[in-house]
Amino acid sequence: MKSTVRVLASICLGSLVLVSLTCDLNTKRKNRTWKQPPKQSELPEPEIYDRFGGWKVIQSNASGFFRVEMVDGVLWLVTPDGNAFLSKGVNAFWCPPVNEGEVIAWLQGLGFNTLGAWSGAGSSQRIVQTRVPYAKLLNLLKSYASIKGARGKDWPDMFSEKFAVSALEQAEEKVRPLASDPYLIGWWTDNELKWAGENPPLLDAYMELPSGAPGRQAAEGFLTDTFGSPALPEDASRLESARDGFVEMAVRHYAEVTTNAIREYDENHLILGPRIFFTPVPWRNIMPQRLGGFEAIARGARDYWDVLSINAYFDETPTHRLRKVFNIFQGPILISEFNIWSANEEHGMGGEAEWTARAEISVAGSRDQLPELFGEPYIVGYHYFPFSNYADPRDNNSRAGLVNFAGEPRDLLIDALRGVNLEIEEIHRSGMSRE
Repeated sequence: MKSTVRVLASICLGSLVLVSLTCDLNTKRKNRTWKQPPKQSELPEPEIYDRFGGWKVIQSNASGFFRVEMVDGVLWLVTPDGNAFLSKGVNAFWCPPVNEGEVIAWLQGLGFNTLGAWSGAGSSQRIVQTRVPYAKLLNLLKSYASIKGARGKDWPDMFSEKFAVSALEQAEEKVRPLASDPYLIGWWTDNELKWAGENPPLLDAYMELPSGAPGRQAAEGFLTDTFGSPALPEDASRLESARDGFVEMAVRHYAEVTTNAIREYDENHLILGPRIFFTPVPWRNIMPQRLGGFEAIARGARDYWDVLSINAYFDETPTHRLRKVFNIFQGPILISEFNIWSANEEHGMGGEAEWTARAEISVAGSRDQLPELFGEPYIVGYHYFPFSNYADPRDNNSRAGLVNFAGEPRDLLIDALRGVNLEIEEIHRSGMSRE
């Protein structure tokens, strides 16, 4: 029987889609092994890396949990043992439980040190037991939207007191059990909330809420305070400014509510914010929205999130875009989902031949982009997506994973990423791309 990872897509919130990756671990699959468990790579030298994958070349104070620190003008994550750490992760990690230990050791041999979003077969306990650094996705707003029945192009009303209550209840359930785990890096509050989206813009959507709804009142109050009228401005430039300003206000409110909910049960771990969609449109390599929306996100979030997380699929390194966002956020940026945009191009071959063609694009792009990204003093990690693939490409799994459908490694890809992974810390310290 072949290994599958099912993707359950539900809860459409306009362009928001709650995607939950889970594994169908039925009785037949629980004892299944891959055809060829990957051969072990030599682990990075223990005198260089600590038990968390931290780089011992740069040492600081041990706090017992992951934190952020600037050293000689460069931002780093710091392990609980006090060593500099760049999060080199994989998203949607899964393998048959019987192979889990050896596969994780294989990933560590490739220089990876983190399990990213949707890892661990959907089980918090499975991730905790791996003793590998990881980050957790909470989906606080999307779960609330599911409860409230939001569908289509409706944004849930995050200004409602019911959302604050829901966030606290979810934090008690999801956050409290892991609040003392030193291997947990931090919390993503949601996934790909398209704050900067323009179909429809957030302000316009909230102005369509029923009269008296908290979100409608917040939008009208913002317009009145800023422009003297509770109506959307007719002038194009004023309307653009209004939309950006409301994004900033909404992000600040959301960040305050979700941060307070997490901090009620966990004072130890980093707030990574939501994983933000930061990717070009498919037919041209430009931002799908005005960059002003992303700058508004950074302004609204900078007093609450410890790290700004972005999901990025570009054909060229988005350095100038990232610098604009960093100049406002003034904190570390984690690339929480990474691959190359054109790696989902259809070559018409099908099966593993198709995946090989796409892997070659990912190899070339990763070799070009990752060193340049980590030469920036504020980039603190990247998480490769995906770990594995279906037999043939699908919309939600269209770029080559580290292993194929049968669990066999794609050597060209893993050799390239291992080479980059083992150089990243030195690149980050020396700043190869800095002006």
